[in-house]
Amino acid sequence: MKLLLALASLTIAINCYASEPNSNLIKELDSINEQPIKKLATTANKEVYRFYWSRNSKSTITYTVNLTETDNSTLIIKKFSKKEPRTLISTKETKLTKIHLQNLQSFLNGAQFWTLPSEKKEAGLDGATWILEGIKDGQYHYTERWSPLPPYFGWSGTWKDGQLVMKRLNPPFEKQVKHSDEVGLDFLCLYIMLMADQEPEVIY
Repeated sequence: MKLLLALASLTIAINCYASEPNSNLIKELDSINEQPIKKLATTANKEVYRFYWSRNSKSTITYTVNLTETDNSTLIIKKFSKKEPRTLISTKETKLTKIHLQNLQSFLNGAQFWTLPSEKKEAGLDGATWILEGIKDGQYHYTERWSPLPPYFGWSGTWKDGQLVMKRLNPPFEKQVKHSDEVGLDFLCLYIMLMADQEPEVIY
């Protein structure tokens, strides 16, 4: 019995802390003609992170951070069209400073990225998809989250004269706000976005 429980626990761990990209991640990346960065993990000295940000009715953006060469660390931002098939609109490369690297390492440590489960049950038809992949010391890991940022405020929609009218609900404040249980991961992804030296994007 103990052996069966141990095997069951190991199976759960493997599923939660995946070292292989799942089918949804592959599908999302296929839509922009990209592949999971796992293939780079064959080289032990590589350290790369890629944040994939897909938003409903807005452009999809990827932020790829390459930390392999400390003195030549870079951030590459790719922006894709809103509609299918998603085509590449722009590419921009930024060289990261020592302060960037110091802050990024602090956020990586705070997020405990390498120990987080790859997937969670939360999902929806609207909102945004946040996927963060990483490779380091020959290891690959990713996290996939749906609309992770707090706060979410209550709204209701009704049709009037052929138009959808959104109305703000007014429950008590503590019920309006959904606090993330992964604040460290949220801030890590936000910092990667904000390192980009370009026009700001609407985050949520």
